[in-house]
Order: sequence, then C-alpha cells, then structure tokens
Amino acid sequence: MVQEVRRQGRLAGPLVVNLTLNYSISTISLASVGHLGTTELAAAALATVLYSMCGRQVIQGLCGALDTLASQAYGAGNLAALGPIFQETCVFLGAHCIPLTVALLGAPRLLALAEGRDSALCAMAAAYSLRLLPCLWLEVLNRPINRILLAQRITLPQMWVSVVVMVLHAGANWLLIHRFEWGYLGAAWATSLANLNNLLLSVAYLLAAGLQQRVWGSRLAARLSGWAQIVQLAYPACFMKCIESWTFSGMLLVAGLLPDATVAVAAISVAFNCYGLLYMPFVSFGMAVCTRVGNELGAGSAAGAHLAMDAAALVAPALWLAAAAVLGAPAAQRALVGMFTTPGDEALLVQLRRLLAVVMVMLLFDGLQTVLQGVVQGSGKQARGAVVNLVAFYVVGIPLALALAFPLRLGAAGLLLGLLAGSAVQALAYAVLISRLDWDAEARRAALRAGAPARAVEQGSACSAGR
Repeated sequence: MVQEVRRQGRLAGPLVVNLTLNYSISTISLASVGHLGTTELAAAALATVLYSMCGRQVIQGLCGALDTLASQAYGAGNLAALGPIFQETCVFLGAHCIPLTVALLGAPRLLALAEGRDSALCAMAAAYSLRLLPCLWLEVLNRPINRILLAQRITLPQMWVSVVVMVLHAGANWLLIHRFEWGYLGAAWATSLANLNNLLLSVAYLLAAGLQQRVWGSRLAARLSGWAQIVQLAYPACFMKCIESWTFSGMLLVAGLLPDATVAVAAISVAFNCYGLLYMPFVSFGMAVCTRVGNELGAGSAAGAHLAMDAAALVAPALWLAAAAVLGAPAAQRALVGMFTTPGDEALLVQLRRLLAVVMVMLLFDGLQTVLQGVVQGSGKQARGAVVNLVAFYVVGIPLALALAFPLRLGAAGLLLGLLAGSAVQALAYAVLISRLDWDAEARRAALRAGAPARAVEQGSACSAGR
C-alpha cells in the first residue's frame, strides 16, 4: 500500500503544480481584470464560464477515451497503439471544434435574449469570448499531448512547461492590459497566448526528448476498430464530465438572476476560482489513479488495480484536511479574496466570506468523488459514471440549489449548498459502483482491449495473486 501511494504521489506531485498553474492562467486574468472594476470582472467571468461550458469542458470530456485506451495500452506494453490513439483523438476533437466554435460565438447573445440580462454586460462578455476562441483549437493538441504522456507515467516535463507559461502569462497580462491599454480584453488575448506557448513548449520538449514516436507515432494511421473504441468511450466520458462541469458553471449563470446580479456573479466567480485552486490536488490524484488503474488493468493485474483504488481512497481525506486548513485560516482567506477584489468592495467581500465557508465543506465530498471518478475512468466505466452524475446533479443538486437560492432566499450560498449535496450523492454512488466491480473480469477485458495476448492476461492475474 505504501509503495502504491508513493507511485501515485510521484505522478500526482508534478500534476498538482501543472494543473494549478494551468488553472491559474484564467485566475490571473480574472484577478487582473478584477482590479479594473466589478463590471469588467463580471463580463470576463461570464465569458470564461461560457468558454468552459461551450468549449474546454467538452474537449476535456471527449479526451476521456484517450485516458482509458492509452493507459491500458501502455500497461499492456503495446506502445505501437499509442500513436494511432493520439492521432484519432486529435482528429476526433478537431471535428467537434467546428460546432463548438459556433456555440461559443453565439452563447453570450443567446444568454442575453433568454434571460434578459444586461445587454452591455453580455456585449462585453461576447467580445471577451471572441478573443478566447484560439484557446479552443489549441486544446485539440494540448489536451491529448498531456494525457498521452500521463498514460506513460510522464508528468515532470509538463510541470516545467507550465512554470514557464505561467511566468510569461503574468507578464503578458500586465503588458496587454496596461502597457498596450487593451483593458479587460487584454486578459483574453493573454490567455490565448498562454495556450499557444504551452503547445510550442510541449512540442519542443517531445522533439528534444525523442518521444514523438510514443506520442503521434511514425506515420498516419486510421483504424476502424480504433474509431469505434474512441466513440464508445468518448461520448459517455464527455457526458460524465459535462454534467458535472456544466452544473458548476451553470450556477454562475443562475447567479445573474439573483438580486444585485453583478455582485453575485463576481462573488461566485471568485469563490469558484479559490475552490478550483484548492481542488487541483484532488484532480491530480484522480488522474494519477486513472493512469495506475488503467496500467494495471491493461497488464491484466486485477489485484494491482484494486490496490491503486484503495491507495487513492486513503489519500483523499488527507488532502481535504490540508485544503481545509488552508481555507480555514483567516490570513489565507484574506490573501485569496485580496487577489480578486479591492478593499472598498464591501458588498463583494461580505458575499465571499459566506461562500468560502460552504466551499470548505464542498471540498470534502467533491474531492473524494473526483478521486473515485479516476478509478471509474481508468476501468472504462464512463457510461455508468455519466448516470451517477446525472442523478446526483439533475435530480438532487440543481433542484435543491434553485430551491435554496430563490424560494428560501439563501442567494449565492444556496446555490453552492445545492452543489454540495450533489457532490455528496456522487461520492456515495461512486463508492457503491466501485465496490461492485469484478476486478478479474475488468482486467481480462482491459488487457484484450489494449492488445495484450491471452497468455499475458493470465500471467498478469497470476502475478496479482502473488502480491
């Protein structure tokens, strides 16, 4: 068990830094815009949420097929399959970017018509969204590169790439917003530039390290069976991801219907950004356990996959204690809030203090379910995960959030309490789902899917029994 925790820690450690810095790209942009004014912050936050809902989250979800297939292929020792998996995933994502581009361009205007929002705010959000559009197309390569390296247990180079990108991004924000006087739109351009830098540095690393063969392969490949596997896993994975992510993002949009909408939108946006920073360790361990479970199942090792799941489940509560200690400290709260606000914004500060108390409890359940979700994805059970998320949020979380926010007049805090309930249902349901998995059957199925011969599967099971 200790060795497995160390294995996951070696994967998750650089991932925590990588994901936190990547997440901080939008956080830095919003923080920079926040000091220009509450209206600018609300417009940038709204545009960022629409980009996430109409673009980034969909691409992340569709990339879930690669997470399963690449980790299992690597575990099975079938390195020749990695290039075709990567190529097919990139083409698959690129095809989906066309309708997503249309959706992203039209979303702010549709939102203004549907909800009767402030037309000036929506116009500002639309302008910001347009300048975020390059990020969507860059994700077609950025996301698969990062995920296929993770499937091969490579995480340290991505961390250093993120460090360089972050430093460049901080400078670009100041330069474009203040020096070039592009205002809040300069932050959007800086975000797109950061994504381009990420891609260029990642490709430079692959070429310098000679890893191109293990990422995009030596030639173009088109396999009918490969496309079938990607479609079979990608859409349930996307559904699973988007149900959850859209619920969180949707709460920011719903906040626009609350009294004093500008303050409510800004407060929830800041709370979510603080939450996201503390949430990254859970995401990192979820990705690490997805890789470890996939590798072990691909190798035909049922016991190894089960051990990886047990280790991750033990780590999650420890991560929450650390996050709660940070968020519960008054000095840390002041530092987080001060990143996005000015001292004179009393209405916003009062809202944020209430929301951060709810956020601390949310981390417990959402962090646990995120780690367990990695087990579900590593074992290729995305379809079942999608059902869990559907029930957790669309049957429990969203109705409760709306009831608490509006009829019971808890406002923004009510929206977050509904999300908390949905995350609790998720954690319980995933625990039940995983407890009922037949690990031996999953190992045989995964090893065959990954191209391992039957003898290798039997040897993997035998080795598992001896651990």
